[in-house]
This record gives sequence, C-alpha cells and structure tokens, in this order.
Amino acid sequence: SEVAKAKKEGKSSSEAYRSSKVVADRLLTWGALLGVVLGGVQLLCLPLLKGFSPLPEVQEAARLPSIIGAMLQVINGVVFIGEGIQQGNQAFTSLAACTAVATVGMLTSLRLFGTSLAGVWGSFAVFNGIRLLGVLMLGVSHRLRSNRAHGDSSAHDSGKAQQLALVVHMGSP
Repeated sequence: SEVAKAKKEGKSSSEAYRSSKVVADRLLTWGALLGVVLGGVQLLCLPLLKGFSPLPEVQEAARLPSIIGAMLQVINGVVFIGEGIQQGNQAFTSLAACTAVATVGMLTSLRLFGTSLAGVWGSFAVFNGIRLLGVLMLGVSHRLRSNRAHGDSSAHDSGKAQQLALVVHMGSP
C-alpha cells in the first residue's frame, strides 16, 4: 500500500495520507475515463441493435435504454470507485444512508416514469445519480476534514492515512 511504502521510506503520516489521496484521485480519474470510453463504445454499437431482432419496433424500443445505459457508464465508473473508497475508509453508515436514499429515489421515479424499459432504465439512472452525489459529497466533506487534520507538517497521526490506504489494496488487481 502507499501508506506502508511511505512509512518504510520514513515519511510522516501526513505525507503518507497525501500520497494515498493521490492514488484515490487517480482511481477516480481512471473510473471516469473508462466510463467515457465504455459509454462511447456502447453508443457506437447502437447500429448493432438490428442484429438482435429483425423487428423495427423491438429495435426502437431498445434504443433509448441503450443510450441511457451508455450514459450511465460514466456515472458508474466514478460511483463504483467512490464507494470502494468509502468502504476502504469504513464509511459504512454514510454508504448505507446514501444507498437507502437512492433506493427511495429509484422507487419514486419508477412511479413517475412507469415500468416500461425506458422507465426502468431512467429510474436506474436516478438511483446511480443519487449514489454519485453521495460519493461526491462524502469525498468533499472528507477532504475538508482531512485537510484541516493534515494541513501542516505537525499534524497528528489520526489513522486516516491507514484507512485511506485500503483504497490502494481495493484498487489493485
């Protein structure tokens, strides 16, 4: 892990924590970039819908959900990495609360959008959009707290560096 490596090199807890934040940011960036790439590939594959059914009605019915799914790739890339970071930081309460709110949002949107294929995928977009907001809000609040705690070289060893280091293990193959 980045923290173990930093400790072995004699770096302070604050330096180790900053190093772990760099790794977490890199993972989130990769999640977003790969989401864009996968979403783009999925959009480029829209003409292949004809291969799944010769019926124009079926092809048309699958078009909008396929576009929604492609757009969700970007969100999912960040959400799944961000939730892994939350788990690595043992932020289980906020993760569970966000998932509960997202579930309520999805169930509410199912009533509004209906249970058609597009309605279900739209509701799934609401679900993951709320989860994205949760990941981003936790990340911002965690970063603000950690910057205060690790802002100067005399910052105390709060254990956050060790917790965030789990991100490195979770992100490694």
